[in-house]
Amino acid sequence: MEGRSGEDRSREATVVAGLAIALTVVLHQVRLFRMPQGGSITLGSAIPLWIVARRFGPVWGALSGVGAGVLLFVLGGAPVLHPVQPILDYVLAFGSMGLASLPRSLTGGVALSILVRFTIQVVSGVVFFATYAPSGVNALTYSMVYNSYLVVD
Repeated sequence: MEGRSGEDRSREATVVAGLAIALTVVLHQVRLFRMPQGGSITLGSAIPLWIVARRFGPVWGALSGVGAGVLLFVLGGAPVLHPVQPILDYVLAFGSMGLASLPRSLTGGVALSILVRFTIQVVSGVVFFATYAPSGVNALTYSMVYNSYLVVD
């Protein structure tokens, strides 16, 4: 990679990001378990986005995540309860995959991106899906338990 121009690197990042978005969408269709109000455990659909983030940095990782999130939403995401909900659940949550490049260690980067995505989706759950919480269970607890599937997705 030494001696390559910025244009070559940008071209490579664009191609790899496009492939990662496509692979993320395909892997997202391989659902091992589907959650009742949206979300599912997939066959490693975040891995291509983490690879982009680790190889090309947080901006490319975030852009790839946003691209994948928007595409997944357009192809049939969860029901929309409010116009802000898809921004949280798809744009910001998937965009957070770019954070995987910030810590030096791969494990730390992946953990950071999962934690931020989890936090975003918990906020969305509290704000938009609180009515699904069983009687006597507060919305925050329900959303945290519901979104815990992200740890293995």
